[in-house]
Amino acid sequence: MSLFWILKLSSFISILAAENVFKVHGDETVVLFKSKKYYVWFLVDHKTNLIVAQHASKYRDL
Repeated sequence: MSLFWILKLSSFISILAAENVFKVHGDETVVLFKSKKYYVWFLVDHKTNLIVAQHASKYRDL
């Protein structure tokens, strides 16, 4: 009886599992512009190496 429930539950979980996982990598860069530091963050797609998002700030804690 327990094997039946394990098989049924595993098939249900496999339906809910995400197949197309969107993976990104974060990159932080410091840019000097007119002797002031700016922090620039990029989110890069894992498969295509395209920039998905970017953010620039004077502060690193943002």
